[in-house]
Amino acid sequence: MKKVSNAVCPQCSDTINVWFDLNVEVRYAVKPDGSLSRPAIVTDTTGESRFGLRCTSCDWSVHGEDDEIDNYDSIISRGAERAEKVQLSLKR
Repeated sequence: MKKVSNAVCPQCSDTINVWFDLNVEVRYAVKPDGSLSRPAIVTDTTGESRFGLRCTSCDWSVHGEDDEIDNYDSIISRGAERAEKVQLSLKR
């Protein structure tokens, strides 16, 4: 398949975003009196991976299960490397 030569929307030539849907849970331990503990964020790496690209201006998009996604392997790979380093935190 043909690889993307420039990283712009193929329909309108505007900026595209690569996105990753992260699987996380926010958990609370329930104390004997019914109150909740402080929240904990738990990353679930066993879930289905969801990712894709979308244009910031028009309605063009491509998702991980689409055949066309193979054309964007290098963009997806670079985005995935950065997404793996994201650390989520809770606002207190």
